[in-house]
Amino acid sequence: MKDDNSILSTDCKEEKYYFYNLIIEPHNILLYLLCIIDFKLNEVLCILQKSSSVSAQEYFCDYFLCYIKYLLILKKKT
Repeated sequence: MKDDNSILSTDCKEEKYYFYNLIIEPHNILLYLLCIIDFKLNEVLCILQKSSSVSAQEYFCDYFLCYIKYLLILKKKT
């Protein structure tokens, strides 16, 4: 029995994701996530250089952990 409301019933190869004027193919999503997280890491690092606020340190750690996770996932796929 096929459930039409199920996410699994859609064909992933036909899906495309849009981010502003970019079309992101499903096989490139991890690369885009790494780029965005890398950008955010640099942004928070600049804030850390100017001040040593606890929230900036927490953001840096969170983004860094996400970056490492996605990097490991990407390495496993290749």
